[in-house]
Amino acid sequence: DGSRKLVSQKQRFGVSLSPGAKYSIYFDGKDWNSYSIASGATVNLTKSLGVHFFNENNDEPALPPPYGVAGWTRVGLKMIATC
Repeated sequence: DGSRKLVSQKQRFGVSLSPGAKYSIYFDGKDWNSYSIASGATVNLTKSLGVHFFNENNDEPALPPPYGVAGWTRVGLKMIATC
């Protein structure tokens, strides 16, 4: 509909929009999160996986950067993270 919607605030790391712009993902400093543009719901994607998605060897006095997102599936319902 062309309207604007704030999907997340003060993100230090990359925010990625899915193909078709149905979802946005962002890294909050510990975990990857998904935001549904239509419903406004946020889901933590990685908290329950038991692995870290950030650079554990980061020796700077700041939040460590995430390992990254390799991309989205063609339909845009799944994102592929690297670790």
